[in-house]
Amino acid sequence: MNKHEFEKIKQTIEVPEEDVRQAIRKGILMGKNHETYFKSPMIRPKGIILAMASVGIILSLAIAPVSQAFASIPFIGSLYSQFNDLVGRSLEEQGLVTKINEVSEDQGIQIAITEAYYDGGVIGVAFEMNGLFDFDDNNRSAFYQIFNGDPNIAETKELIYLSETATGLSGVISIASNVDQLEDIESVPLEFLSVGKKEGTWKFNVPIQNLPYVETDLQITRELSEENIVLSFESYIVGEASVAFDYQTTFLASEKNNQIRFQIYDEQGNEISSISTGISRGEDKIDGNLIISKNRGIILDKIQDKTSYIDIFPSVALIDRDPNDTIPLEPIRIYFDE
Repeated sequence: MNKHEFEKIKQTIEVPEEDVRQAIRKGILMGKNHETYFKSPMIRPKGIILAMASVGIILSLAIAPVSQAFASIPFIGSLYSQFNDLVGRSLEEQGLVTKINEVSEDQGIQIAITEAYYDGGVIGVAFEMNGLFDFDDNNRSAFYQIFNGDPNIAETKELIYLSETATGLSGVISIASNVDQLEDIESVPLEFLSVGKKEGTWKFNVPIQNLPYVETDLQITRELSEENIVLSFESYIVGEASVAFDYQTTFLASEKNNQIRFQIYDEQGNEISSISTGISRGEDKIDGNLIISKNRGIILDKIQDKTSYIDIFPSVALIDRDPNDTIPLEPIRIYFDE
C-alpha cells in the first residue's frame, strides 16, 4: 500500500479518538513485541507515538545546524526501548550499535541517520528529524522505503510513527534481512518519501557492519505426506541479540496459500512471543505441481542467554479448512551450547 492509498482509506474511516488514546495507553503499558505468524509480509506501522511529559516544551521551527540541534536532543531512556526494539536495546546495552552521521535535507526538513546495526537476520536504523514539519492532527509519521522497494524483501515500504523530542522527532526502523549469505550486505539503501504532509526525497546509503554470528546446519524434515506438504529446517543463526532459523516449505501449487505457523518455547516451557516468521528468502520455485519457498524466522530477543535450548512447534493451516484448525507437525529442539 503506498502513501496515497493509505491516506485515501484513512479519510473514509471514522476514528473514535478517545478509544484510540485509551488503546495506545494500554499498548504502552503492555509493552509487548508480538509478531503474527502469517507467511505473507504485511505493511504495518512501526513503533508507537510517545508524547513528551512536559507540556511546556516548545518545538523549534528554525532549522538549526545539524551538529548543534541533534547533539542536544535529550531522550527519555533508550530510543530502542521507546520503539520496543528488543534487539536494538540489547545491542545498545552491549555497545554494539554503529554510530553514523549521515544527513539529508529537503522541503525544509533535515533527517540524520545516527546509528545502525546488523545482527544475524535483523537490520536496525535510528534517525532524528529537525525542521519545518506539517502533520495532520499531530499524526507524526513518515513514509520510507529500503532496498529500493525490492518486492522480494518483506516490509520494504512502510509508514513509521515518530517520537517527539525537545527539538525535533526521532524513530527506529527495524527490518528482517532475507539474504542467505549474511556477509553480502554492506550497506542499506534507505529513502524517506514523505514526512507528514510533505513529500520529498531524503536518500541515504547506510553503512552496515555485520556483528559476529554462528550458523549451524540442521537438515531436519517434517512431512504431511497425505497433503503433499514438506517443511525442512535448514540451519539456525545465533547473533549477538537475536536468533534466526532458515526453513523451506513445499506445497501443492494449487495450495500455495497454506501457512506454516510456529510456536516456540524455552527450556522452562515459557512461550517466546517476540518472533517474526515467513520472511521470504527469494522467489518461489515451481517443480511440476509443487511450489517451493525458502523462508526465515527470527526471534527478536537475546534468548540464548536465557535458555540452553528452544523447542519449535510447527503447524499447518490449510486453505480449505478453518484457519484455527491447524495440523501439528513434530517439533524440533535447537541447542545453543553445541
